[in-house]
Amino acid sequence: MIDAPTSQGLMLHSLVGRNYHQRQGIDDSAWYLFNGCSAISTHNKEATSFGQPWKTPCTIVYKQVKLPKDLFNHSTPNPHELFTPFNIIPGPNLIPLAPTENLTKGELVGIGLSVEPAPNCLLRIVLVRGQGDHEGVPFSHDVCPTNYAPEGHQNVKLLYFKIKCLVDRGLILVGHSITKQLKYLNIHIPAQQYIDTAELYRPQHSGAIPPLQFLCPRILKADNVPGAHNDAVFSLQLYEKFLDLKRAGQFEKNSQSYTLRVVTS
Repeated sequence: MIDAPTSQGLMLHSLVGRNYHQRQGIDDSAWYLFNGCSAISTHNKEATSFGQPWKTPCTIVYKQVKLPKDLFNHSTPNPHELFTPFNIIPGPNLIPLAPTENLTKGELVGIGLSVEPAPNCLLRIVLVRGQGDHEGVPFSHDVCPTNYAPEGHQNVKLLYFKIKCLVDRGLILVGHSITKQLKYLNIHIPAQQYIDTAELYRPQHSGAIPPLQFLCPRILKADNVPGAHNDAVFSLQLYEKFLDLKRAGQFEKNSQSYTLRVVTS
C-alpha cells in the first residue's frame, strides 16, 4: 500500500480456513487484513481487487491442501536462548533469567502491555516473575515500534517466539484485562493458561471492568502508577490477594460493591 508520495508499506490479505473459525463457533472461512500489529476482518472483493493506483500486489501465496502432519511439530525453544541479555531491551529493575530459572509448567508470569488503541498497535510488553527469589522482578522487556521498519518487525517476531515459549512450556500468564489485550498479540493462548484479574474482580451482574487505578488502593492499599511493568506486578499481587480472600472465606462476588466490602470486612 502506498500511503504517501515518498513512502510505501506492506499489508497482507489472508484467507483463514474453517478449522480455525469452528473453534470460534463459526462454520465458515473468512478473509482478514493484517497491517503491522493490526488484524481486522475483510471480504474477498477487498482482498482480490487491485483497481486502485495505491494498491499493487507484490506476492501471492497458495497453500497446499494436504500438508504433512508433522509440518508444525516444532520443538519448544529453550527459554535461555530467547530471554538473553542480547534479546532484551534494558528496563527498570530488569534482571535476565539465571541459568537455574527453568520456567517450568504451572509457574506464574505477570504480563503488562502498553498499547496504542487507535491503530490497535502493541507498543510495549513486560514479563515479570511470579515466584522465586526475584518474585515481582521483570525478566523481559520488549518495545514494538509503530513505524513498521524492518527492525520493528524483527522485534515483534522475537516477542512472539517468547510468548510461544512460555505457552508451550505450560506457564500461566497473569494480567489485568488480558482477555481484551490478547488480540494485540495475534497469538492463541489456551484459556487455562492465562488469568485475567479484571474478570476475577468484576462485580457479578455488571459489565463494568474495574481498572487497576480503582482496585490497587482498595485491595492492595497501594497507588497504581500506569505502566506495563507496574501493571504486571499489580496483576500478580491482585491474584495472590484473591486466593488469600477465597481461602479466608472473605470473597463473595454477589454485588457491585463487593470490592469495598471485602477490604473493610
